[in-house]
Amino acid sequence: AQLVRGAAGAEAAELGIVVCDRYQRQGLGSQLLRLLFDAGRAAGIRTVRAEMQADNAGMWRSLAGLGLPLRSEVRGGERFVTITMNG
Repeated sequence: AQLVRGAAGAEAAELGIVVCDRYQRQGLGSQLLRLLFDAGRAAGIRTVRAEMQADNAGMWRSLAGLGLPLRSEVRGGERFVTITMNG
């Protein structure tokens, strides 16, 4: 799991996370997201972007479960999500 900034000091980052099939649906992804977002917030990241398959309901639930403002757009089988970090 990682947040990748486009440039040093940038306030926006791309989200990357993979959980092996055998460990999915056990809360590991949600826990990793919470830790990652806490670290990102501490590093000054204000906006996180994620791209996933539109039918990836587990990831969508995990992102929505963070309780942060988010926008989502589905195009061609892909879901594009923008999450706004709170102070």
